[in-house]
Formats: sequence, structure tokens, C-alpha cells
Amino acid sequence: EGLDQELTQNFKKTGVSHVLAVSGLHVGLLVLLLNVAFKKLPIPYGLQFVILMTVLLFYLAFTGGQASTVRAVLMFGILQASYFFNRAKEPKTAYLLTLFLLLLYNPFYLYDIGFLLSFLSVGAILFLRPFLLAGKPKYVQLIGLTVIIQVVLLPVFSLFFHYFSLAAVLGNLWIVPAVSYFLGIGSVALLFSGVSTVLAQILAGSGYYSAQIAMGAAELLAKLPFSEVPIRAMQPLEVILFYAIILAALLSRRKKLLWGLLFALIIFIPYTIKPQLGMLNVGQAES
Repeated sequence: EGLDQELTQNFKKTGVSHVLAVSGLHVGLLVLLLNVAFKKLPIPYGLQFVILMTVLLFYLAFTGGQASTVRAVLMFGILQASYFFNRAKEPKTAYLLTLFLLLLYNPFYLYDIGFLLSFLSVGAILFLRPFLLAGKPKYVQLIGLTVIIQVVLLPVFSLFFHYFSLAAVLGNLWIVPAVSYFLGIGSVALLFSGVSTVLAQILAGSGYYSAQIAMGAAELLAKLPFSEVPIRAMQPLEVILFYAIILAALLSRRKKLLWGLLFALIIFIPYTIKPQLGMLNVGQAES
């Protein structure tokens, strides 16, 4: 609520507004920091698990229990608990189990935009990345994964936002790492503030410049003419067809089926160059 409106719009136009919301990204950073601390301490795994889940559950309650955060905490808990059942960590299994449990608890999560964005993004990472980008150079995987996630989220953008950001690939490659560093180093600075104010200020200062880079990049990309393209909302059958093509390609292991998505985009997502406003003249006023 304290963020500048122009900054919020810049992040929205460049397709990185998700970094401004409490989400799985923040949970992942919190887990990373705690795991780094645990490596320096002789703490048995069982106690580590209890401490981690206690912190995460507190964080979940503290931030209001948003669907995307619930997904991240539950999925992480399932992955870590596999150790106690002598099971290997299987992210895909944990993902599907988390999806099942959350929908069993509240089927109306299907109408929650945070739930949809979170699960579709993680699903693209777990299932489409190895299918489409296995064996590719790292820079190709990084760019390709960003493109894949944006395409997978296209129906959600059309239904809830009615726009698609063509600058999202550049935004996610540039802004997200800067914001991630800012969040991580800010958390470390907060921890060190109780020990050394000077050290905390040095750490927080580097985070400040990282945030400035992110805001500058968002402002620059938002000014590009193709940063935000208006699109119409997809119909229910169109959304089903869109994801059916992806599922069919995954199950049959045939990448060529994904060309059907291009056809679906051309047919079902016509771009609107200029929005129009219709006014009804009723004699005494306009409505």
C-alpha cells in the first residue's frame, strides 16, 4: 500500500508485478536463508524440520495465508517430510499432492488468481522445462523458461487483466534477480542489526542499490511501445482447448503438438489496438 502508484504500474506493464506480492518467491528465499544457517550448525534433521516448518507456518499466518504462499509452504513441507518415510524428494509428486489437498480443502481456490498463477507457473517449471529445454545451454533454458511461463499464463492474463506483456521476458530476466537479491540481503541485514548496526547498514545499502536497479529497469521497459498489449478474455472452451493441447503434448511426448498453441493464439486471442468507449444518449444525460 505504501508503494508509489507509478512504480506499481511499471511493474504491472513489464509482467513482474508478482514480485510485489507475498508469494512462493518469498518462501523460497526464507527457506534458503534458514538452510544456509543450518549448514553451519550441528542440528539433527528432525529438529531442522520442526524449526523450518514452525517459521514457515508463522510466516504464513503473519502474511494472511494467501493461496500462493499456502501452496509454497505445503509443497515444501511435503518434500522435506519425505525424508521420514525413506522416500526420495519428488517435486512433481509433491506438486500434484499439494494441488489435490488444497482443492479438497477449498475447491473455490480455482477462482483465486494467486492460486492459478502460482500453480501454473510451478507446473510449467516442473513439467514443461524438462520436456522442452532438456540438454539446452543454460542461457537458452533461462530465456526459454521465462517464455514458457508467460505463454502458460496467457489465459489467466486474458481473464483477469485483459492484457499481455511482451516485455515480461526482459523484465523477469532483469528485475526478478535484482528484487530477489534485495529481499534476501534485506532479511540478512535485519538479522545482523541486533549484532552490528554498521554491518547491517552496509548490507542494507547494497540491497538499496539493487532495488534502484529494479525500479529503473521497470520504468525503462514500461516505456517500450510493446510493453502492454490489450487482449480480449478467452471463453471457457478456448481455455480448455489451450491447456488440452499442452497436456496432450506432455502425455504423448510430442513437441509438435505445441504448434497448435500458436494456432490457438492466432484464432482466439485477437489483439485490440485501441479500446473504444460507447456512450448512450438518453436525451437528458449520458450513461
